[in-house]
This record gives sequence, structure tokens and C-alpha cells, in this order.
Amino acid sequence: MSDTKIAIDPQFIHFKLVTTQVEMMHVAAVRGICNLEEVGVPAQHEFDDNDNFATHALGYYHDEPISAVRMRFFGDFVKLERACVRPRYRNRHILPRAIDLVSRFAGQKGTVTLSPMPSPPPPGCGAFSALKSRTRHRLSFRGMRKATSS
Repeated sequence: MSDTKIAIDPQFIHFKLVTTQVEMMHVAAVRGICNLEEVGVPAQHEFDDNDNFATHALGYYHDEPISAVRMRFFGDFVKLERACVRPRYRNRHILPRAIDLVSRFAGQKGTVTLSPMPSPPPPGCGAFSALKSRTRHRLSFRGMRKATSS
């Protein structure tokens, strides 16, 4: 497979929360390409027990998995981890769509603060490295109401 970037039509990019084992395999594949192979992160560091309890989001171009992000919720904030975009698909459209999904989902859970990875992301994190580490960003709920229990 070529490492050449491809022209991406933004209308065919979509993000979703992982709900099946096959989608979780897509997460592992994307993270393997980006973080293990490209950046050189050891597998024992990239994949840990938190993967079993975290919420994962996947980005697709048509039906091809191109990006992944892991979210862990702590009280009123969500921590973004293990975010990556496959090299061939990196462009300015991926990050805003991923953050929009995370923001909407976190807002539905009542979360008010978005916290990027705890340390600076490695160079291979692609578009997600635009999130500044060690800073917290207020979520924009874009007209959504905070989730309430019935």
C-alpha cells in the first residue's frame, strides 16, 4: 500500500462511537498503524486495561477506518487519549469532526471539560496533535441540553 496522501471528499467522512467487536478491531488496526508502526510506541504501552473500560470513537472515510480516539470520563471532564489518524488520510477535516462527536457525546453525559492527553502527543498523532496538552477546553454544546436523569 502506498503512503501517498489521497484527496478526501469531506462529505464521506463520518465518526461513530464503537459498539461492536469488529469496530474495536478497527480501533486496534488504526492505532497499530499510527502509534506502533509509525511512531514506535511499544504495544504494551499502547494497549492497556483502560481499553476495556473506555469509550472509543472511530472515524471512517467511506467504509475504511481512518482514525481513532479513546475517551475516559472522570467526574465533569473527559480525557482524550490514544488519538490518531492514519497518515494517508490526514487533513483539516478530520479533527473538527472528531471533536464534534466527542463534544456531543460528552455533553449528553453531562461532562463540561475536555482534557487532551496528559503528555504531549507524539509526532504521529497527526491532526489530533492540534489539541494542546495540559490544557482544558470548555465544551461547546452547540445548542444541546445537558443530559438529565429521569
